[in-house]
Amino acid sequence: MGYDLHVFRGDEWFEAEPIPLDEWAEFVESSNDLRATGSIEATTPSGETIRMEDDGLAEWIGHGNGPVPVLFSEGQLVVKNPDDETIAWLVSVADRLGARVQGDEGEFYPAAGGSGAAPGEPRQGWFRRRGRGRS
Repeated sequence: MGYDLHVFRGDEWFEAEPIPLDEWAEFVESSNDLRATGSIEATTPSGETIRMEDDGLAEWIGHGNGPVPVLFSEGQLVVKNPDDETIAWLVSVADRLGARVQGDEGEFYPAAGGSGAAPGEPRQGWFRRRGRGRS
């Protein structure tokens, strides 16, 4: 599990207008802080290695604590458990892609420069609106 942030086009991450894979691949290639990997590995607490392969997988190599995996899934970018530095970077990526950043609970992150990626007032997270989250 974990908490995901989604970079997408449209009104809500779960109803996103897909970012084409070729557009994402060109974006990665032209960025000096992204590296296409095509795969990712992680080791579980029990020592098992899990490997995922996908053409859209990349790493953000500009993070102060090391590379951050960026998943490309169903036409959107997904980053798990982002810290503040990663959130700021995702907002800048969304701006360059003409996209938005939204968390699993439905909260939007404003565009760089404070222009606000979501219209209207801030709202409760997605799970809280459905009575499943903490108050």
